[in-house]
Amino acid sequence: MSWHRVFLIDVPIGFLSLFLVAIFVNEPAALEKQRKALLKKGLSIDIVGFAFVALFLGCLEVTLDRGQRGDWFSRPMITGFALASALALIVFVPWELSRSDPVIHIKLYGQRNFLIANIFMVIMGVIIFGTTQFIPQLLQEVLGYTATNAGLALTMGGLATLLVMPVAGFLTGKVDPRYLIGCALAVQAIALWNMSTLDTQMSFSNAAVARMIQSVGLPFLFVSIISAAYVGLRPERNNQASALMNVSRNLGGTFGISFVQTFLARRSQAHQAQYVEALNPLNPNYASGLQQRMRPSARRWLPKRICRAGGCNSAMRRCKH
Repeated sequence: MSWHRVFLIDVPIGFLSLFLVAIFVNEPAALEKQRKALLKKGLSIDIVGFAFVALFLGCLEVTLDRGQRGDWFSRPMITGFALASALALIVFVPWELSRSDPVIHIKLYGQRNFLIANIFMVIMGVIIFGTTQFIPQLLQEVLGYTATNAGLALTMGGLATLLVMPVAGFLTGKVDPRYLIGCALAVQAIALWNMSTLDTQMSFSNAAVARMIQSVGLPFLFVSIISAAYVGLRPERNNQASALMNVSRNLGGTFGISFVQTFLARRSQAHQAQYVEALNPLNPNYASGLQQRMRPSARRWLPKRICRAGGCNSAMRRCKH
């Protein structure tokens, strides 16, 4: 089976989650009352607002995903998508504020806890997705790992998250979320500092441990941010809050991947320019080093310089003169 099939894992997990939620989760009375009221007066969908938010997020995604490949705003297509995204957002906000049944309740961002939690969620998305993109790329493109081995290097992080998540859920109800978020960010700082020491001499265990350190702090960050976001919100806004938190995380991931790829490309160009300055055929050290590193089987394809000293017609590398 091809690697594309791995995305089908969401199908059985999704059905299982729906089944378990239907059995074990009881919705608050306020949501039940709201549902009955909506069904009684008839459901309505803000089609225009949905179109604006789809245009905003879609064009933003294309801008960030294709920006580096298209040299950002020097290419008309990237500039067009960026302008379309900005205009859609500018029109979307006043439209939603003027609607009685908006597709997104913009006023939720007026809640301080919810706004700050979304900012932290964006930061978390940048950290998670940025490093998840960069580490396998480093292992495969620089160190020659296979896709399977690069994936296994990230497995320690998944196991660490699996083990720490219940602990984070338990402590969230006992400890002030602000303290947990602060400690989790400190762990992320240590993990990112450790990743900055990785080089071409790194081993498989170095990559696995680096990911594991990072993953230990993620559950405390994720669970604490979610808990803080709902403080002060009315129960009927919980669905909206959950959706917006997911949007913030995904936006952070998009920004993180785009930033990593742009930074990597720009620094690669800078280092390449420094190397090229010394790669000059007139530089005797460059010519000598190239000859020493080239395989004997490849040398015969190089142009032969013939020695003419004393009537000799031999190639200079074989000539005794």
